[in-house]
Amino acid sequence: MYQLDHSDRQLAARAKSILLATVFAVVVLLAWLGLPLETPYIGYGLASAFVFHVAVRPRRSEIFAVVLTATGLILIDAAVRHGMKFEFHPGMGFAMLGLVSFALLAYKAFWAEAAELAQLKSILIPAAAFAFFILASQSSLNLAGLLFPRTMDMYAYAFDGSLGFQPSFLLGQLFQASPAIDALGH
Repeated sequence: MYQLDHSDRQLAARAKSILLATVFAVVVLLAWLGLPLETPYIGYGLASAFVFHVAVRPRRSEIFAVVLTATGLILIDAAVRHGMKFEFHPGMGFAMLGLVSFALLAYKAFWAEAAELAQLKSILIPAAAFAFFILASQSSLNLAGLLFPRTMDMYAYAFDGSLGFQPSFLLGQLFQASPAIDALGH
C-alpha cells in the first residue's frame, strides 16, 4: 500500500484548495450574473458578508480593496450587462460589497491555517446563512402567493375610503414626488 509522505499531502491539500476556490469563484460569478442584484433586499442580504467582514476589524487596506473592487465591478456591470447605461441602485452597491467580501473571505479560508480558518468560518457561515435566508424568504413569499391567491386589497381600499380620503393614494404621491423616499421604499 502506498503511503503519502508530507510533500504529497501538502500537494493534495493545495490541489483541494485550488479546486474549492475555483468552484467558489464560479458560484460568485453565477450569483453576479443570475441574481437581480438591483433588487434592494437581495443586495442587503448579500451585504451581510461585508458587515460580518468589517465586524472582525480587518486591516484598512483590506476594506479599501473590497470597496474599490466592488466599485470596479459595478462599473463593469454597467458596461457589460447594461450597455454603459449607468443607473445606480443602492441594492447593487450593497450586493457587490457582499459578493467581494464573500470572495475574499472564502479565498482566505481556502489557504488559512487551523486557527485563522476557525475565525473565517465564524464570519462566512452566518453571512452565508443570512444571505440564503433572504433569498429563500422571497421564494417562500412567491409560493405563498401561489397557494393563497385571494387577497384583502378590496377591504383595505374600502377601509381607506371610510376615512373620508385615500391615505394610500397620498402616500403613493409622496413616493412619486420624492426620489429619496422612493429609493427607500424599494
